Amino acid sequence: MKKCSNCGSELDDNATFCPFCGARQDGKITCVNCGKAIDANSKYCPFCGKDPKIKSNNAGYQNTYSSPSYQYQSNSNEVLHGTGIGVLITFFLSIVGFVICYCLGDYECKQGAKIMLIIDIVISAIIGIIYAIIVATAVNAAY
Repeated sequence: MKKCSNCGSELDDNATFCPFCGARQDGKITCVNCGKAIDANSKYCPFCGKDPKIKSNNAGYQNTYSSPSYQYQSNSNEVLHGTGIGVLITFFLSIVGFVICYCLGDYECKQGAKIMLIIDIVISAIIGIIYAIIVATAVNAAY
């Protein structure tokens, strides 16, 4: 009987795979990227060219396309920055509207201005929280 080269378990002499850990016993390993059997000492897979022990995101595919230098690449930070400015402008314009209505209006206009200000603060807070979550997610995704 022979022993498994990976876990040391006893195996039949004709065993190609270990029934306990699944390791190949013929001196080969399976590339995690393309699934082909290769020599266990190979640093790179001769079929896909990748490290056979580390899974690649684009398994089996080679990126040969390079974008032209004149093509605009959008930056998510620009979009997030513009969204944040939009939220702030909306909030401050509603406060300006409240001040004008409260100072120049009659009793009913002042009451309406108070209600609209409360509604605007609630909506701005909700939008601000959503915006903060989006920014936090984008920052985490960048790292």
